[in-house]
Amino acid sequence: MRRVRSICGFIAAVAIVICAYANVVSLYQETTSLGPRESEEVGLKEERLIPIRMNLLSTHYQGDIAFVTNRTLEGLPPTPEDDKEWGQFQYSILPWKLVRDRMNTPFVLVDFWDGTPDRPLDGLEKFYDAGGGLILFREKHRP
Repeated sequence: MRRVRSICGFIAAVAIVICAYANVVSLYQETTSLGPRESEEVGLKEERLIPIRMNLLSTHYQGDIAFVTNRTLEGLPPTPEDDKEWGQFQYSILPWKLVRDRMNTPFVLVDFWDGTPDRPLDGLEKFYDAGGGLILFREKHRP
């Protein structure tokens, strides 16, 4: 009886080691098949926002930032793709909070990926242009 118990314990230990090894090998295979982080959408947005984040840090600003697209300026509701983009930008710009329901913030981040609007943004001046339609505006200083 003691011998049977010892053999069963040994078999259980070997089974645990084999399962653990299989899990490690499986995890390694899954992670090596992924592309570099910079090729993912959020990673690309984080890269694009680095200079904007640095400019915001230099001003010591800690409040909300309005997020505007051409659809916003035209008064159109956001599309599901707009919602996805906004969520990715929100994640990438943390610790600041992007807001879409108002533009009366000291800083406004615009994503004019589909072209610059015909009319200027009243009361705002360009603070930093990251290229590709991504521009950070701030309120014009009043004398």
